[in-house]
Order: sequence, then structure tokens, then C-alpha cells
Amino acid sequence: MFIIIAILLVAAVAFYILLRGKITEIIPSNKPAENINRYISECVEDSVREKLVMITEQGGFASPELYINHSGIKVAYLCYNNLYYSPCINQAPHYINHLEREIKNSISQDVENCFTTLSEDYQQKSVGITTSETESTNVELLDKKIIVTIKKEVMINDRDETKQYNDFKTIINSPLYNLARTAMEIVFQEATFCHAEYLGYQTLYPWVEISVSDIKSHSRVYKIVDKNTGTKLNMAVRSCAIPMGLG
Repeated sequence: MFIIIAILLVAAVAFYILLRGKITEIIPSNKPAENINRYISECVEDSVREKLVMITEQGGFASPELYINHSGIKVAYLCYNNLYYSPCINQAPHYINHLEREIKNSISQDVENCFTTLSEDYQQKSVGITTSETESTNVELLDKKIIVTIKKEVMINDRDETKQYNDFKTIINSPLYNLARTAMEIVFQEATFCHAEYLGYQTLYPWVEISVSDIKSHSRVYKIVDKNTGTKLNMAVRSCAIPMGLG
């Protein structure tokens, strides 16, 4: 009797496993439409992080016009005066907004490529997809993060199910906002006092490390580093310059 019961139990378990496998084939556990937000978010974040390396090295500019060559890098002047003995003039008074525009412009083509690659991938899987023109892309710098919001209509048709997406938001952990505020403080002090008390600033804000390089007694290049992530922002200043031989 016990042998018969054991055989019946084994048969019941085998039947359940077989039936469960067939159900899984009929109802997929991971539909393509469920991954679209994650796919776009990861794609956009990769683009932002790649572009930020260049932008922050160059003082917050993708293509700086007023700059100094330092260690083979074009570092933009955030405060500049070509006269001697005169305090520098702020070259980017709305620096946070400027950085937001630089990031937006730098990633615009990559954003379109993200949606193009997504469409091609879904089409290869025989999943219907239609996309509209990008309505807007917005970049916002906040404390310890960057938020990218894309307004674009995407329609997914999969197994008689239609899903519509209109907004795509990517949140990226980054200290850029805090680094930019530090740069703005340095610019303020340079424009006001002809120098910046960066050692005292580091004592007040221990998360940041600031170093400065004097170049030909005319310009200074500041390197601002977030100690927690190693992210750095370079910037150049020419303020109260002293003629050669008098410094």
C-alpha cells in the first residue's frame, strides 16, 4: 500500500511540474513592455556619465571658447579679466543653469539613439512599437543627483496588449550640483578679493578637496574633488594678474 501511495505522489508531482511548465510557456513572466523604462533610464544614464567626464574636466563646457590649456586639457575660465591688477569678471553668472544646458545638448543625440535602438530591438522580437518626435528633454541639477526627464510618446503592442508611455525619468547619483556651488563660491571670492580662501572652505565642508595650480603667474586652475566619489570639476581664473617680473 505504501509503495502505491508513493508512486501516486511522484506521479502527482511530475504532472504538476509538467503543467506548470506549459502554463509558463503560455503566459511569459517577463514581457518586453515591462522593461522599457529601465532600458531608457540605463541608456540615458550611460550617456550622461560619459559626457560628464569631458564637461567637468573642461570647466563645465563641452566646447570652451575662453580657456587655458592645462595638462593637455582646455579648462574654461569661470572668472576672467585680461587686465593687470584688476579683479576677474564672472563669466558664467548662472552656472547651474549653464551646466544643465551643456548636459542636455551633449546627450540629445544619444537620447534619440536610445529610442532608436529600443525600437530596433522590439521589432526584431516581433513586438509592435511606434514612437513620436521627442517633445522635450529637461536636465535638472539637485543636491547629490541629476534628473533627466524626457517627454516622448511610445506605444507598445504585445500579444493583443497595448501600453502607452509619455514620460521617462532618469535619476543619477552625482555630486555635480555641490561641486558647481563650490566653484561659484570660488568665483565670488576671486572677483571680490582677488583670491579664494579654499583651505578654510575645505575645513567648513570636509566632503570636498580643492587644489590650485598657478600658471605663469597670470592664471590659476582649481581642481574641485568630491572625496566620496572622486568626481572632479576643473575651473580656471585670471584675477588681479601681476605682470611678469613683478610677482
